[in-house]
Amino acid sequence: MSPRPIVVVGAGLSGLATAVLLAQRGRRVVVLERSATAGGRARSPAVGPLPMNLGAHALYRGGVAERTLRACGVAPRGFSPPLDGMVLTRNGEVLPAPTGTASLLWSRWLPFAAKASLVRALASLGREARRVDAGLSWGDWLEQQPSPQAASVLSMLARVATYADAPAQLAAAPVLAQLERAVGRGVTYVDGGWEVLVHALLERARVLGVEVRLSAPVDEVSEDGRSVQLTGGAALDADATVLAVPLRVASELTHTPSVRAFAAAALPSRVASWDAVVSRLPNPARRVAQGLETPTYFSVHSPVKAEPLRVHAHWVLRPGEKGAAVLPALQRWLDVVQPGLSACVVAERSLPELQVADAMPTTQDTLRPTVQLGAALYAAAEYAQPAAFLLDAALGAAQSVVQSLTSAALRRSA
Repeated sequence: MSPRPIVVVGAGLSGLATAVLLAQRGRRVVVLERSATAGGRARSPAVGPLPMNLGAHALYRGGVAERTLRACGVAPRGFSPPLDGMVLTRNGEVLPAPTGTASLLWSRWLPFAAKASLVRALASLGREARRVDAGLSWGDWLEQQPSPQAASVLSMLARVATYADAPAQLAAAPVLAQLERAVGRGVTYVDGGWEVLVHALLERARVLGVEVRLSAPVDEVSEDGRSVQLTGGAALDADATVLAVPLRVASELTHTPSVRAFAAAALPSRVASWDAVVSRLPNPARRVAQGLETPTYFSVHSPVKAEPLRVHAHWVLRPGEKGAAVLPALQRWLDVVQPGLSACVVAERSLPELQVADAMPTTQDTLRPTVQLGAALYAAAEYAQPAAFLLDAALGAAQSVVQSLTSAALRRSA
């Protein structure tokens, strides 16, 4: 076994999970984080009296992210949003959201042909994801559906599941696979925010002997991953380097042409987000809302009897759309879903241009890098997983990196 450590750049969830999984396999690991605190996008800065995620976060039950966290010895605790608290809006009207086949068939706002089309589509999401051509866009797939009303419902569900509103660019296959996960498994809202997961992974890393260096910025990583240049002049020899940082940062740290080319071409997903602590809900029965004709979402991220309450709302931005321009429309939509909510606000935070993911899976993904960027250079980040979204993509990349490094070590020792 090499005396040199594996260096992980970035102490967000994917970087910490990578470090823990490697340490569990007996590897020496050093984590370098430029900020004074760990977590990255998984931090939960306080809004008034409560810690709150940066925008709405959900963990897919039974998904890659949850399985990876459990493999690290971290058991996420939380709750699922109640199905009977879901509504949708259409042309300013609030309607009960169907939460299963029976409620869908009994709904009055869809004609029977649209209901039948929607039931068939939802039942065949997995098969469709495997069947469709890689070059087919999500928008083109929606155009092929026999019912425009059913297609609009599927579009709404996909926006929520992917945090993306770019039907012309998104590849259909990964969107369909993500929809299958969302519809079939449901989600967990983590108690206390995702920072709880960050702290749990940090503790596991320290127990396993991982060296976590905060306020340790990196200037450059060699193209082969064997050397890491720290800010201030010091260099660190590495057995391998894992980049668990945003795509833009990865492109600045390494001279790898493929990373820089993809960073220039990648299509990020963004939302205009509003996070708030409220004393109560004007309409307690409405805990989750989605816009059918607008890319809007609202959810309560506190248990039913908790006070005060965490609420999140966002507008999914199209490519080039400006978040500041749509925040007023988001607030008007909230007045429809929860009339009088503004009078209940204890504290609030607006994030007009919240970047959720660095690179949506598109039909033009030929430049996307794999998890192995060089001889001993790896990426544990969502942009290295072309067929997945969000934290499932990021922690799926972490698992792939660990498997590759383990295989490489076995080959060297053979």
